[in-house]
Amino acid sequence: MSEETTPVLVGAGQVLQQDVEPRDAAGPLDLMQQAARAAAEDAGAGKALLEAIDTLAVVNVLCWDSGDAPRLLAEALGINPARRIYSTIGGNTPQALVTAMADRIAAGEAGTVLVAGSEAFHTGRAAHRAGIELGWPIVKDSRPEGFGDDRLGLDDTESRCGFQQPTQVYPAIETALRAASGKSAAEHALDIGRLYAPFTKVAAANPYAWFRDVRSAEEIAEVSEHNRYVGYPYTKRMNAIMMVDQAAAVIMTSAANARRLGIDPATWVYPVAGADAHDHWYFSDRPDFTRSPAIHACAQAAYEMAEVGPENIEYADIYSCFPCAVQIAYRETGLEGADFIGRTGRALTLTGGLAYHGGAGNNYAMHGITEAMRRVRENPGIKAMVTGVGWFMTKHSVGIYASEPCSVRWARADPSAVQRRVDAGPLVSRVEHYEGVGHIEAYTVMFDRASQAKSALIVGRTGKDVGTGTERFLAVADTDAETVAALIENEGVGSVGRARIADGINRFVLV
Repeated sequence: MSEETTPVLVGAGQVLQQDVEPRDAAGPLDLMQQAARAAAEDAGAGKALLEAIDTLAVVNVLCWDSGDAPRLLAEALGINPARRIYSTIGGNTPQALVTAMADRIAAGEAGTVLVAGSEAFHTGRAAHRAGIELGWPIVKDSRPEGFGDDRLGLDDTESRCGFQQPTQVYPAIETALRAASGKSAAEHALDIGRLYAPFTKVAAANPYAWFRDVRSAEEIAEVSEHNRYVGYPYTKRMNAIMMVDQAAAVIMTSAANARRLGIDPATWVYPVAGADAHDHWYFSDRPDFTRSPAIHACAQAAYEMAEVGPENIEYADIYSCFPCAVQIAYRETGLEGADFIGRTGRALTLTGGLAYHGGAGNNYAMHGITEAMRRVRENPGIKAMVTGVGWFMTKHSVGIYASEPCSVRWARADPSAVQRRVDAGPLVSRVEHYEGVGHIEAYTVMFDRASQAKSALIVGRTGKDVGTGTERFLAVADTDAETVAALIENEGVGSVGRARIADGINRFVLV
């Protein structure tokens, strides 16, 4: 195996900005620049490593419509890479970019690569509230190379029925998981609290985490003045926190280039596997909300490439935008079957997760990768896994990291072959407009900041009997006190009602 075609991660940097007045705060470009320079210093090569960068990839920045973020970052760093790449939206993107750049390094198409991202939502919101114009730079005369699938994550029917944001789709998926478990609402909420309480301990020990308070399972699960429902059954402490100022970056090259640059081999971290796939693109087309064939396929492809199984994974950062994403990935990656939590005694996060570390837009997984690098360096011989999710449990990426390369060269399975296997899975039969008796398959009740129910969103099946042979429809329900109480005080999945069409939308009334 040639070092010329063996990709390695040689540097990682993270930045956290808190308690800074908007006028004095660094914007997303400055945060990204700081993270990139920190990654170069981490590699022990500094300026020489930055100057060697020939490919610069930036994760889509949600809070800043820059026009060409890679160009602006290159100028800020004083470098002139031959290729500038900017991604589409998706929390899977950092891991997908690392995998794609490893492909290019192995093929000799890239020499040294910087992958970076940032968000400054917190500063942007504070400035907006104070009426301050921040003046973040914008360019209009250039465009970088694109990366990723740029399709929207929802279709017109989903949007019309209110399933428009992650905070509306993921809690509905959670109710399907709860119903499948057979547990009561209170039991299931406490289970989520038990899953997430260790995340708070990891965040408390992480200097780059946004929240540093250790929370008990009860504090996470129980509704209170400071822990209201956002989208039932999720309380505020179960939701990703987006209003953060954070950045992270990694630098990759070949083992041969790392040696030429004088980077200590003891600090090299090898990406030994990477895989990407997406589930059926629209969530309402998927026959079973409790499963993800794409995550399963990605994990299996990654294990095969890395020559390991789930029992060999010692550290994991599972994408944690919402609890259902963690639960589903834990099962589909095989980590649950390998008793990862019981065997290692560790949480399914290296950072604290999106709810406590902070969900820096599309770039969260980069923080997971930097933490995976740290664990691998500190524990030679172990394997660490990082996953990423985009849209509504739609796009998935899995990566495995180690202190030693695999016995064969980096060459992953044909991504299109992995995707074809997922695409071959069944689609649910959907009806856009429906009038008649139906039952609830999944649902959520959305609350405002005053804890008042503002919408009830229903995924229904035609007919009154729970089964697999019926068609699916989407609907909205009234938020009168009786309906809301029925949905949040009892198990709403399986409840029977009647659908009618009003203003082009299915309306559902419990009977």
